[in-house]
Amino acid sequence: MRQLIPLIAVSMLLAACSQGESPATPKPRAADDAATPTMENKPYNPWQDQMKAMDKARSVEGMLQQGVEARDRQLRQMEQ
Repeated sequence: MRQLIPLIAVSMLLAACSQGESPATPKPRAADDAATPTMENKPYNPWQDQMKAMDKARSVEGMLQQGVEARDRQLRQMEQ
């Protein structure tokens, strides 16, 4: 009897989680989905925002480095 209660509980939980449709039926796909990725259907990238932030940081770093180099040149010209 003790082994039957967990078995019944698990089977009820699994039955409650199903959506009523059989998993063997494939969902119909439109012809557009089979095409190469475009702006509308390109694959999801969870790191997309972080990648954009890194690109922006790299461009800011480059601008700051150019400013440092320009100041160095000016200081060297003033020393001479």
